[in-house]
Amino acid sequence: MKELYAQISDWMDANPDGWCSKEKAMALVGCILAIRPTTVLEVGIWSGKSFIPMAMALRHLKIKGCIIGIDPWKAEASVEGIEGEHKKWWSEVDHERIFKQFTESLVTTQVAPWTKVFRCRSDEWPIPGDLLIDLAHIDGGHGDFAAVYDVTHLAARVRIGGLLWWDDLTWSTKASSMLPTLGFVELFRLDTGAMLQRIKT
Repeated sequence: MKELYAQISDWMDANPDGWCSKEKAMALVGCILAIRPTTVLEVGIWSGKSFIPMAMALRHLKIKGCIIGIDPWKAEASVEGIEGEHKKWWSEVDHERIFKQFTESLVTTQVAPWTKVFRCRSDEWPIPGDLLIDLAHIDGGHGDFAAVYDVTHLAARVRIGGLLWWDDLTWSTKASSMLPTLGFVELFRLDTGAMLQRIKT
């Protein structure tokens, strides 16, 4: 186990792009090691700072589980629903460079067999009819439309007893306020987000 955490820490140090802290990444990894999920979903991959560590945990377990990742890596999607300096930054950052860096990491960390990556917006992804999620990490578009879509269409697919990391709680308070109505209870907060568990439908 120590070797896995050391590998993740080394990879994160070598890949500075992105905002996921080591504490948050290790919390997500710990959840995977504890619940041994079949299906993990991440919306908003960006540089892979949370996606790659979770995939490394699945690789470590050597189970048939996989992590599904959704991200358009497109400026027009990144700026939707935001204003000011955040909008300026997202409109100017090199999305193709980040995407290339992420896809290279899938190879160097040897996690590709445990991953399914879709380059699209979450509302463009054809949701499988039988999708049931054990662990979801949702950190996609922060505008109300994107965030509400992710709650109603993806968080709603988390199984009873499953876990949801909802990032940036204050970006869309409309979406965040919907989580209790879906049966989610907050377990703890970390950085800008919170880990929740679904206890009822």
